[in-house]
Amino acid sequence: MDADAGASGEPTGDVAAHADVAGSEGACAAAVTTALEPARSEPPAPDAPEAAETPAFVREAERAARWRAPEVRAALAAAALLLTGAAVLQGTRAFHEPIAHQWPAARTWLEPLCRMAGCDDGPRRRIAGLSVESSSLVKVDDRGHAMRLSLVLRNRDRQPLVLPAIELTLTDVYGGIVARKVFEPRELGARVASLDAGAEIALQAVLDTGEPRVVGYTIEVFYP
Repeated sequence: MDADAGASGEPTGDVAAHADVAGSEGACAAAVTTALEPARSEPPAPDAPEAAETPAFVREAERAARWRAPEVRAALAAAALLLTGAAVLQGTRAFHEPIAHQWPAARTWLEPLCRMAGCDDGPRRRIAGLSVESSSLVKVDDRGHAMRLSLVLRNRDRQPLVLPAIELTLTDVYGGIVARKVFEPRELGARVASLDAGAEIALQAVLDTGEPRVVGYTIEVFYP
């Protein structure tokens, strides 16, 4: 009887310890399983429907309406007037001299425009308006080495012109070039830098040719 009571009674200490260990292992396994489960997230909300694209003809009509707006038209007109005025002043400053030369009557409206544009009204460099009216080359000593060049320069233009440089070319009996020299106006005795319209000026200089065989010469006027 005691043996049965012992068998059916409370378990011994060792058995209880094993039971506690098994219980703790099950709890750990449950905790690990819970930690490894992925977090559940709410499904994403459906995207809002895209707005319908504006038709091309509507965009073109809106663009045309903006260009027809009164303030836009006024700004464009003002810009066009400013650009036209600037072009007129620039053209007057650059071409007033040939315009006045070709059409002298245009000076009446060119002068006020030139004052606004800041035109340069000084003497011009127009070689076509100058001409050599007469010239001579004569010996001034018996050996023929020193010679005097004399010439008269005329301004045939309608406005003052800058005096040009003079190129003198000496030739021999065969037409070959013996010497060539360029004279500035001051080297020919000019005391002015320009020649008034229709005026003449007499120029001269003495030069030592060093060659008694000079028999001819030519003169050219030019602007350096």
